[in-house]
Amino acid sequence: MVEVAPGDVDVSALTRCQEAAAAGLYAQALAAYVRWLAGRLDAVRGEAVAEAGRLRDQAQRAAHPRTPDIAGKLGAGLGVFLRFAQEVGVIA
Repeated sequence: MVEVAPGDVDVSALTRCQEAAAAGLYAQALAAYVRWLAGRLDAVRGEAVAEAGRLRDQAQRAAHPRTPDIAGKLGAGLGVFLRFAQEVGVIA
């Protein structure tokens, strides 16, 4: 759980994100990611499982017993998405 207090959210940034969502930008990004991933699924799956295990092992000191596994899977998924974003030229 993450507590959010008044003032913690940048309302102007949130509004810009909501406008981008309404314009379909996030849907376009997700569709592009799914197309990219479809052609590499088997290789990416194996790499992501290995990376999740490595990250899980690094997070073993977490407070809750399930946290290392969750952190590992989230980190591996983020890594796959960042690789996609780099390959399509959205990030350097």
